[in-house]
Amino acid sequence: MRVDTGTVDRMAALFGAMGNPTRVQIMTLLSAKPMSVNCVAQELAIGQPNASQHLAILERVGLLKVTKDGAKRIYELRGPRVRQILETLKEFCDIHGLKGMPEGEMGS
Repeated sequence: MRVDTGTVDRMAALFGAMGNPTRVQIMTLLSAKPMSVNCVAQELAIGQPNASQHLAILERVGLLKVTKDGAKRIYELRGPRVRQILETLKEFCDIHGLKGMPEGEMGS
């Protein structure tokens, strides 16, 4: 498979954004339904500013799209392939018995 430099850079940014456990949890939540920042924060028991920062990163790299509903911003996965990526990574972990952080690694 050949990939041009611009695409490689974007892929690295996408993997970087997905390299945070909280952001993976957010994407998993949004795979079920679109949500506001307050709903995401409540579901994950994190502060609204923290949820907002994570959502902004996911939006900036192109994994999420945002629509306005009055004063609220509603976040959703950019498309069905984002959900497929999450499902593929989960399946990969399940097949290979990969759980938790690798030895010597610290959370982001």
